Amino acid sequence: MTPGVAELGARHEELHYDLGRHAASHTDVVLAVKPDRIPSFIAGFKAGNGAGQIIEVSTLAEGQAWLRQNGQPGDILLIENDLPDVYEKKLIL
Repeated sequence: MTPGVAELGARHEELHYDLGRHAASHTDVVLAVKPDRIPSFIAGFKAGNGAGQIIEVSTLAEGQAWLRQNGQPGDILLIENDLPDVYEKKLIL
């Protein structure tokens, strides 16, 4: 589950694409939080031609709800930060 990596700077698009391609062949399900923030990750995932699926959710809470409904005992979950949500909340205040 990821909203993307926050600290990539100018390489944001390139590295998210590469991460998406890698994820495509190493995951069953990716929960993309705020997918409009990481279109290059999604494009890379789709280009990776893996057997997994990508599920787009608007918030970390929505992703957690999906996991509660669909997760199975023994599943392994990698959560790659929710800092962009925190940054955005602080900017809005």
